[in-house]
Amino acid sequence: MRAFPKLRLSDVIDNDTYLDSDHFSYFTRSHFDFLVTTPDAKPFMAIEYDGPFHSNPEQIARDVKKNFLCKEAGLPILRINANHVLRKYRGMTLLRWIIEIIQMQRSFDEAQEKGEIPHDEAFDPAAIISDGSGKAWPYWLSATAMAQINEFVLKGQGARAWITLIGEDDDQKLHSLEYIRIGDEILYVRTSVRNQDAITAHQYDLIREVTHCEMGEQLTSFIQGEQQLIPIRNFQLIHDEVCRRFNMDLSESMGTGLEIPK
Repeated sequence: MRAFPKLRLSDVIDNDTYLDSDHFSYFTRSHFDFLVTTPDAKPFMAIEYDGPFHSNPEQIARDVKKNFLCKEAGLPILRINANHVLRKYRGMTLLRWIIEIIQMQRSFDEAQEKGEIPHDEAFDPAAIISDGSGKAWPYWLSATAMAQINEFVLKGQGARAWITLIGEDDDQKLHSLEYIRIGDEILYVRTSVRNQDAITAHQYDLIREVTHCEMGEQLTSFIQGEQQLIPIRNFQLIHDEVCRRFNMDLSESMGTGLEIPK
Protein backbone atom coordinates (compact mmCIF):
# COMPACT_ATOMS: atom_id res chain seq x y z
CA MET A 1 0.00 0.00 0.00
CA ARG A 2 1.04 3.62 -0.54
CA ALA A 3 -0.09 6.80 1.22
CA PHE A 4 -0.36 10.31 -0.21
CA PRO A 5 -1.17 13.41 1.88
CA LYS A 6 -3.33 16.37 0.90
CA LEU A 7 -4.61 15.36 -2.54
CA ARG A 8 -7.57 17.28 -3.94
CA LEU A 9 -10.85 15.38 -4.22
CA SER A 10 -11.12 16.40 -7.88
CA ASP A 11 -7.71 14.80 -8.59
CA VAL A 12 -8.71 11.50 -6.98
CA ILE A 13 -12.35 10.72 -7.71
CA ASP A 14 -14.39 11.01 -10.88
CA ASN A 15 -17.68 12.80 -10.55
CA ASP A 16 -20.28 11.98 -13.19
CA THR A 17 -23.35 13.08 -11.23
CA TYR A 18 -24.99 16.49 -11.06
CA LEU A 19 -23.75 18.63 -8.15
CA ASP A 20 -25.28 21.87 -6.98
CA SER A 21 -22.99 24.89 -6.74
CA ASP A 22 -22.25 24.30 -3.06
CA HIS A 23 -21.17 20.67 -3.52
CA PHE A 24 -19.28 21.46 -6.75
CA SER A 25 -17.34 24.26 -5.08
CA TYR A 26 -16.42 21.96 -2.22
CA PHE A 27 -15.48 19.19 -4.66
CA THR A 28 -12.97 21.41 -6.47
CA ARG A 29 -11.45 23.02 -3.37
CA SER A 30 -11.34 20.29 -0.72
CA HIS A 31 -8.48 17.89 0.04
CA PHE A 32 -8.17 14.46 1.61
CA ASP A 33 -5.96 14.27 4.68
CA PHE A 34 -4.52 11.03 3.29
CA LEU A 35 -5.21 8.79 0.35
CA VAL A 36 -4.24 5.13 0.62
CA THR A 37 -3.64 3.44 -2.72
CA THR A 38 -2.64 0.09 -4.12
CA PRO A 39 1.04 -0.31 -5.11
CA ASP A 40 0.18 0.92 -8.63
CA ALA A 41 -1.39 4.11 -7.16
CA LYS A 42 -5.05 3.17 -7.66
CA PRO A 43 -7.25 4.75 -4.94
CA PHE A 44 -8.06 2.24 -2.21
CA MET A 45 -9.33 4.31 0.74
CA ALA A 46 -9.37 7.88 2.04
CA ILE A 47 -8.39 8.58 5.65
CA GLU A 48 -9.59 11.69 7.45
CA TYR A 49 -8.21 12.74 10.81
CA ASP A 50 -11.01 14.27 12.88
CA GLY A 51 -9.42 16.54 15.46
CA PRO A 52 -11.12 18.52 18.23
CA PHE A 53 -12.62 21.05 15.79
CA HIS A 54 -14.64 18.39 13.96
CA SER A 55 -17.47 18.78 16.46
CA ASN A 56 -18.49 22.28 15.35
CA PRO A 57 -21.47 22.61 12.97
CA GLU A 58 -19.51 24.08 10.04
CA GLN A 59 -16.95 21.27 10.07
CA ILE A 60 -19.68 18.65 10.46
CA ALA A 61 -21.39 20.08 7.35
CA ARG A 62 -18.12 19.82 5.40
CA ASP A 63 -17.62 16.25 6.60
CA VAL A 64 -21.11 15.34 5.38
CA LYS A 65 -20.28 16.71 1.92
CA LYS A 66 -17.04 14.77 1.74
CA ASN A 67 -18.76 11.57 2.87
CA PHE A 68 -21.42 12.07 0.19
CA LEU A 69 -18.91 12.64 -2.60
CA CYS A 70 -16.84 9.60 -1.60
CA LYS A 71 -19.91 7.40 -1.39
CA GLU A 72 -21.06 8.53 -4.84
CA ALA A 73 -17.62 7.71 -6.21
CA GLY A 74 -17.43 4.34 -4.44
CA LEU A 75 -14.33 5.32 -2.46
CA PRO A 76 -14.37 4.09 1.16
CA ILE A 77 -13.54 6.76 3.71
CA LEU A 78 -12.16 6.05 7.17
CA ARG A 79 -12.52 8.72 9.84
CA ILE A 80 -10.09 8.45 12.72
CA ASN A 81 -9.19 10.40 15.85
CA ALA A 82 -6.37 10.40 18.38
CA ASN A 83 -7.55 7.12 19.92
CA HIS A 84 -6.91 5.34 16.62
CA VAL A 85 -3.26 6.38 16.44
CA LEU A 86 -2.16 6.78 20.07
CA ARG A 87 -3.84 4.01 22.06
CA LYS A 88 -2.50 0.48 21.65
CA TYR A 89 -4.19 -2.82 22.36
CA ARG A 90 -1.79 -5.76 22.66
CA GLY A 91 0.81 -3.52 21.01
CA MET A 92 -1.36 -2.63 18.00
CA THR A 93 -3.08 0.66 17.22
CA LEU A 94 -6.68 0.63 16.02
CA LEU A 95 -5.62 2.25 12.74
CA ARG A 96 -3.16 -0.54 12.03
CA TRP A 97 -5.80 -3.15 12.97
CA ILE A 98 -8.36 -1.62 10.62
CA ILE A 99 -5.99 -1.21 7.65
CA GLU A 100 -4.57 -4.72 7.94
CA ILE A 101 -7.98 -6.33 8.44
CA ILE A 102 -9.25 -4.61 5.29
CA GLN A 103 -6.21 -5.82 3.34
CA MET A 104 -6.53 -9.37 4.64
CA GLN A 105 -10.27 -9.46 3.93
CA ARG A 106 -9.53 -8.57 0.31
CA SER A 107 -6.87 -11.30 0.05
CA PHE A 108 -9.22 -13.78 1.72
CA ASP A 109 -12.01 -12.97 -0.76
CA GLU A 110 -9.64 -13.37 -3.71
CA ALA A 111 -8.44 -16.74 -2.41
CA GLN A 112 -12.03 -17.82 -1.91
CA GLU A 113 -12.91 -16.88 -5.50
CA LYS A 114 -9.99 -19.04 -6.70
CA GLY A 115 -11.25 -22.00 -4.68
CA GLU A 116 -8.29 -21.96 -2.29
CA ILE A 117 -10.61 -21.42 0.70
CA PRO A 118 -14.03 -23.11 1.10
CA HIS A 119 -16.88 -20.80 0.08
CA ASP A 120 -18.77 -21.46 3.31
CA GLU A 121 -15.87 -20.30 5.49
CA ALA A 122 -16.29 -16.79 6.94
CA PHE A 123 -13.41 -14.38 7.45
CA ASP A 124 -12.75 -13.85 11.17
CA PRO A 125 -9.88 -11.55 12.28
CA ALA A 126 -9.58 -13.40 15.61
CA ALA A 127 -8.92 -16.67 13.75
CA ILE A 128 -5.67 -15.43 12.18
CA ILE A 129 -2.95 -17.40 13.97
CA SER A 130 0.06 -15.19 13.23
CA ASP A 131 1.23 -12.15 11.26
CA GLY A 132 4.66 -13.72 10.87
CA SER A 133 6.21 -11.92 13.83
CA GLY A 134 5.82 -14.88 16.15
CA LYS A 135 3.01 -13.47 18.32
CA ALA A 136 -0.03 -15.74 18.38
CA TRP A 137 -3.43 -14.39 17.26
CA PRO A 138 -2.24 -10.77 16.83
CA TYR A 139 -5.58 -9.48 15.49
CA TRP A 140 -7.54 -10.78 18.46
CA LEU A 141 -6.92 -7.56 20.35
CA SER A 142 -8.93 -8.56 23.40
CA ALA A 143 -7.47 -12.07 23.85
CA THR A 144 -5.45 -11.14 26.95
CA ALA A 145 -8.25 -9.06 28.47
CA MET A 146 -10.87 -11.77 27.86
CA ALA A 147 -8.67 -14.43 29.47
CA GLN A 148 -8.22 -12.18 32.51
CA ILE A 149 -11.94 -11.42 32.83
CA ASN A 150 -12.92 -15.03 32.24
CA GLU A 151 -10.56 -16.25 34.97
CA PHE A 152 -11.82 -13.59 37.39
CA VAL A 153 -15.47 -14.56 36.84
CA LEU A 154 -14.92 -18.33 36.89
CA LYS A 155 -12.88 -18.20 40.09
CA GLY A 156 -15.85 -16.66 41.83
CA GLN A 157 -14.43 -13.74 43.81
CA GLY A 158 -18.03 -12.59 44.20
CA ALA A 159 -18.55 -12.21 40.43
CA ARG A 160 -22.03 -13.29 39.36
CA ALA A 161 -22.17 -12.18 35.71
CA TRP A 162 -20.19 -10.76 32.79
CA ILE A 163 -22.43 -9.17 30.15
CA THR A 164 -21.82 -7.36 26.85
CA LEU A 165 -24.59 -5.36 25.14
CA ILE A 166 -24.32 -3.70 21.71
CA GLY A 167 -26.75 -1.39 19.90
CA GLU A 168 -26.76 1.50 17.46
CA ASP A 169 -28.20 4.99 17.07
CA ASP A 170 -30.03 6.62 14.16
CA ASP A 171 -26.71 7.35 12.41
CA GLN A 172 -25.71 3.67 12.68
CA LYS A 173 -23.02 4.53 15.20
CA LEU A 174 -22.43 1.48 17.39
CA HIS A 175 -22.59 1.70 21.18
CA SER A 176 -21.63 -0.89 23.78
CA LEU A 177 -22.23 -1.41 27.48
CA GLU A 178 -20.26 -4.12 29.28
CA TYR A 179 -20.41 -4.93 32.95
CA ILE A 180 -19.29 -7.40 35.59
CA ARG A 181 -21.62 -7.95 38.53
CA ILE A 182 -19.67 -8.50 41.74
CA GLY A 183 -22.09 -9.23 44.53
CA ASP A 184 -24.60 -6.39 44.44
CA GLU A 185 -22.16 -3.96 42.82
CA ILE A 186 -21.15 -3.29 39.24
CA LEU A 187 -17.96 -2.62 37.29
CA TYR A 188 -18.80 -1.31 33.81
CA VAL A 189 -17.52 0.40 30.66
CA ARG A 190 -19.26 2.23 27.84
CA THR A 191 -17.80 2.95 24.42
CA SER A 192 -18.86 3.71 20.87
CA VAL A 193 -17.59 3.33 17.31
CA ARG A 194 -18.73 5.64 14.51
CA ASN A 195 -20.30 4.21 11.37
CA GLN A 196 -17.46 3.58 8.91
CA ASP A 197 -18.03 2.77 5.24
CA ALA A 198 -14.50 1.38 5.05
CA ILE A 199 -15.08 -1.33 7.67
CA THR A 200 -18.79 -2.08 7.41
CA ALA A 201 -18.22 -5.83 7.71
CA HIS A 202 -16.08 -5.56 10.84
CA GLN A 203 -17.59 -2.76 12.91
CA TYR A 204 -19.08 -5.23 15.39
CA ASP A 205 -15.71 -7.00 15.62
CA LEU A 206 -14.02 -3.67 16.35
CA ILE A 207 -16.41 -2.48 19.05
CA ARG A 208 -16.35 -5.86 20.78
CA GLU A 209 -12.56 -5.86 20.79
CA VAL A 210 -12.30 -2.32 22.15
CA THR A 211 -14.99 -2.94 24.76
CA HIS A 212 -13.33 -6.09 26.12
CA CYS A 213 -9.92 -4.35 26.20
CA GLU A 214 -11.33 -1.42 28.16
CA MET A 215 -13.09 -3.77 30.56
CA GLY A 216 -9.78 -5.57 31.08
CA GLU A 217 -8.19 -2.23 32.01
CA GLN A 218 -11.05 -1.45 34.39
CA LEU A 219 -10.78 -4.86 36.03
CA THR A 220 -7.03 -4.44 36.53
CA SER A 221 -7.65 -1.06 38.18
CA PHE A 222 -10.30 -2.61 40.43
CA ILE A 223 -8.02 -5.47 41.50
CA GLN A 224 -5.28 -2.94 42.28
CA GLY A 225 -7.71 -0.93 44.42
CA GLU A 226 -7.79 2.04 42.03
CA GLN A 227 -11.33 1.59 40.70
CA GLN A 228 -14.54 1.67 42.73
CA LEU A 229 -17.71 -0.32 42.02
CA ILE A 230 -21.14 1.28 41.92
CA PRO A 231 -24.29 -0.08 43.60
CA ILE A 232 -26.46 -2.14 41.30
CA ARG A 233 -29.46 0.17 41.89
CA ASN A 234 -27.44 3.11 40.50
CA PHE A 235 -26.22 1.09 37.53
CA GLN A 236 -29.77 -0.03 36.77
CA LEU A 237 -30.66 3.54 35.77
CA ILE A 238 -27.64 3.77 33.45
CA HIS A 239 -28.34 0.31 32.02
CA ASP A 240 -32.02 0.94 31.25
CA GLU A 241 -31.42 4.39 29.72
CA VAL A 242 -28.64 3.11 27.42
CA CYS A 243 -30.62 0.01 26.41
CA ARG A 244 -33.67 2.05 25.43
CA ARG A 245 -31.69 4.80 23.70
CA PHE A 246 -29.63 2.47 21.51
CA ASN A 247 -31.92 -0.56 21.30
CA MET A 248 -29.29 -2.77 22.90
CA ASP A 249 -29.09 -6.51 22.26
CA LEU A 250 -27.17 -9.13 24.18
CA SER A 251 -23.86 -9.82 22.45
CA GLU A 252 -22.09 -12.08 24.95
CA SER A 253 -22.92 -13.29 28.43
CA MET A 254 -21.61 -15.34 31.33
CA GLY A 255 -24.05 -15.68 34.19
CA THR A 256 -27.36 -13.86 34.52
CA GLY A 257 -27.37 -10.11 34.00
CA LEU A 258 -30.00 -7.41 34.35
CA GLU A 259 -33.14 -7.72 32.28
CA ILE A 260 -33.02 -5.68 29.07
CA PRO A 261 -35.99 -3.27 28.99
CA LYS A 262 -38.40 -3.70 26.09
